[in-house]
Amino acid sequence: MARKALSKTYALARDLLQPVRPAEATFKKIVDTLDKHFSPRPSEIVERFKFHSRNRKDGEGVGTYEAALRKLSEHCNYGETLPEMLRDRLVCGINNEKMQR
Repeated sequence: MARKALSKTYALARDLLQPVRPAEATFKKIVDTLDKHFSPRPSEIVERFKFHSRNRKDGEGVGTYEAALRKLSEHCNYGETLPEMLRDRLVCGINNEKMQR
């Protein structure tokens, strides 16, 4: 059973590394290639949905809320618009009328 799994992994590495043969690649290159294959990038639209769905929780400090938004924005690809996106999400998700005005 382990031999079959190893054989499948080797075949996958061989296919992913083309045109380089596994014997010619460094261990790091092989690991990085397999890692990239098995750990795909998160979906930008899903990450943006999570970002825009996040509201401040009861009892949560503004700083903690902002930190959570920053963490959620990591895979949103907002680029130079990130400060405005954070500002808008802070205002819309703060759930405190006095602070929203």
